[in-house]
Amino acid sequence: MDFRELKNLVKELIASWDHQDLNTLKDFKAVNPTAEVIAKLMHEKLSEHIKGRSIWIDRVSVWENDRCSATYLVVCK
Repeated sequence: MDFRELKNLVKELIASWDHQDLNTLKDFKAVNPTAEVIAKLMHEKLSEHIKGRSIWIDRVSVWENDRCSATYLVVCK
């Protein structure tokens, strides 16, 4: 997969959440939109897009500011 394609997938996903009240969005109706939850959801959605290819995403990090982040990590595939 070309990194440009992955970058576009990430941009598309983020655009649907950017400058929105996350609590009102369908993706977050049943969960509190913490950085940890957002990282896990991003992992799930991006992994679904690359399903069937010989690649995988093993982690997604979401930064709250320049010093705090949450990472969703898949240990085994």
